[in-house]
Amino acid sequence: MKKLLSNFSGIAFIVALLWGCSYNTNQEKSLLIQDYRNQAAPEINLEEHKSGDVDIYRTTFIDEGYNVIFYSDFTGELLSHNAFYGTEEDYDQAKFQWKNDTTVIIALFNSINDMEISFEVFGKGSTTGMKTE
Repeated sequence: MKKLLSNFSGIAFIVALLWGCSYNTNQEKSLLIQDYRNQAAPEINLEEHKSGDVDIYRTTFIDEGYNVIFYSDFTGELLSHNAFYGTEEDYDQAKFQWKNDTTVIIALFNSINDMEISFEVFGKGSTTGMKTE
């Protein structure tokens, strides 16, 4: 009986270890897009965010579009990165998934007509960029 319990606890440990290694913390997350075209955009407050957070809102910056703010602590301190996707198209929802420590895959979509656009934003240190197809 003692040997059976010992084997069971060893097997349970291995199963837990395998599950932990295969668990994906970069799961796709959804959010609603707020519209700040006719008002001041929210200020970035690092105390309200943690690494992995993403904010997306509609705004006017030279032209209409969507501001993407993503937060990471890749360098050991929490940093915010801004990217602007210029378009007059109406998107009311977004999905995002972290590709790695520095890159987020963003999908903007319109829940009424199923229109969708995807792009990647990346940030490391003081550098921020965007990749569109």
